[in-house]
Amino acid sequence: MSIYITHLFQISIATSILLFLMWSVYHIALSTENKFTLNRITVIAIYGLSIAGALFLFLNLVPADYTVQNGPTHGLVVKYTPVISQSLKKILSYVWLAGAVSVLLSTVVEIFRVNRLLKKCDRTQRDGFTIFISPDRRLSPFSFWNKIIMNRNDFEENFDPIFFHEHGHILNRHTTDTVIAQLFVIFCWYNPAAWLIRSDLKSVHEYQADCHALNTGINIRQYQLLLLEKAIGSKFPSICNNLNHSKLEKRIVMINRTDSRSSLYRLRYLLPMAALCFGFMIMSTPTLKAMITPEKELVTVHGRSNKSSLDGVSIYVDGKLLPSQKINDISPNTIEAISVDKNKSRIDITTKQ
Repeated sequence: MSIYITHLFQISIATSILLFLMWSVYHIALSTENKFTLNRITVIAIYGLSIAGALFLFLNLVPADYTVQNGPTHGLVVKYTPVISQSLKKILSYVWLAGAVSVLLSTVVEIFRVNRLLKKCDRTQRDGFTIFISPDRRLSPFSFWNKIIMNRNDFEENFDPIFFHEHGHILNRHTTDTVIAQLFVIFCWYNPAAWLIRSDLKSVHEYQADCHALNTGINIRQYQLLLLEKAIGSKFPSICNNLNHSKLEKRIVMINRTDSRSSLYRLRYLLPMAALCFGFMIMSTPTLKAMITPEKELVTVHGRSNKSSLDGVSIYVDGKLLPSQKINDISPNTIEAISVDKNKSRIDITTKQ
């Protein structure tokens, strides 16, 4: 069990690094664009690429704690050394698991809160959707899967703009995106990027829902006033799509923005892919510790190679003393005979004349 937890922790680390790299590029270069569908696809692609990249790295690269202790190869010994000790890695793995379980339990509690609220609500139907009406007048409207929840006052006074806004969330299946984002928050809870990219995704959801509501003919001025009014309402769990999601100023700016940019801006969507490639390049470079060692010299006897130590041995070539380090300069094809004295302290090499 411990080894599986450690493996999941390693995958989580790789996912976090790739997620952070791609989210950083997206947030700087693309988050202010009003191409909401394309932004949403980009964020979902970042999630998919980060986990796929992490699994690829985990399955195809030698783990950092794997040690290779082979003999010398051409004088070079390569050894993988642990980045962190096994005991520390085990401790960090269990800390990660504890945090992930805590965030998971918090998410489960949020879902139970929603279900408990739904049981206290009155119900009505509109265009095939079930509207849940809460007696709590402080509750800000939100949607969860195909359910729309609003308080009694909003149902009586602001029904149309709220309904069409939440209707936009349901048609675009925003809850599915939110669940995916929440899973990444659980898996990479220690990574700020996991929380921030979820916030960016929810902002894109709100932009899309705002556009959907306004496209039905809702008065833009009245709609903006409604957003300001609901900004002070009590917000329900983060796993739901809340009308009073934060970044209200940006939402109003997006509502009033007209796109006058050239098609060249689409090239900016390649930047997250560049960040992914950069992350692969960094993470696929293993930690190495190299040491150069001298090769044992070879003595060739009638075409056969034998490894031996030549320390303290005098080598004579055609009667002339030859430094031992130059023995490899002699071509085997020029040797006619080799003789070794009985004390193995002298070697005589006779070359072809």
